[in-house]
Amino acid sequence: MYCRLGNTHLALIRQHLLSLSAPDRLFRFNSSLCDMAIGRYCAEIDWDRCLRMGFVADGIVRGMIQLAPPTARYSGRREAALTVDRGWRRRGIGTRLVAESAQLAASSGCRCLVFYWHPENDRFLSFLTACGGFIAQQHPPIGWLLVPSNQASRRTQTTAQGCAVADVA
Repeated sequence: MYCRLGNTHLALIRQHLLSLSAPDRLFRFNSSLCDMAIGRYCAEIDWDRCLRMGFVADGIVRGMIQLAPPTARYSGRREAALTVDRGWRRRGIGTRLVAESAQLAASSGCRCLVFYWHPENDRFLSFLTACGGFIAQQHPPIGWLLVPSNQASRRTQTTAQGCAVADVA
């Protein structure tokens, strides 16, 4: 079942993040967080401003996407993070979570989602490219990729910093 995840799902979210392997934690957080740090992360979730959607099967979160609150610095963009349990990958869960969250974000004026990725996570880069994303900037140790909220119609322009930004028409 796909659903929005709220504060009533906190235990499920914590369980999902704690179940991530060390490499998956590195890819998700760009850091190898210990269990205690994940607990703190969950305790500090801004439920009023963050958007979380998940895929829940048998009472367990098997996939989740989080959209960080919009910021004035990155107008029209929202940082996004996606995790899908290893045993549940390649079933369309991540694709649907990205598509539905992009649609929700677009309804609130967001033009694109920003995903950061670790350079060792080539599969994630390929996945996001297949979702319509493109590399906006790449500099070690991480790069970032934009997925337009409305993938059907996009223009690419160059910002003052020289990175590509997708706008939706």
